[in-house]
Amino acid sequence: MPLALLPGPLYSLALALPLRAIYDVPLTIFLGRLDGPALWWSLLSQVAWCVALALLARFLWRRGLRRYEAVGG
Repeated sequence: MPLALLPGPLYSLALALPLRAIYDVPLTIFLGRLDGPALWWSLLSQVAWCVALALLARFLWRRGLRRYEAVGG
């Protein structure tokens, strides 16, 4: 769904979340509305979200393993 269709506050929130990197950036590139420096910044934001979420997943996995208790045999 194009984020431009969202009302004001939801649009601002959607720009800050990975939703934009997942859906809006490929759509705007496909439609030809994104080029030049904006294209590179959008692609960089996608990479940044991938790295940030991978680091978060790694952190949560390690924290979960510390609390894990196996019972039985």
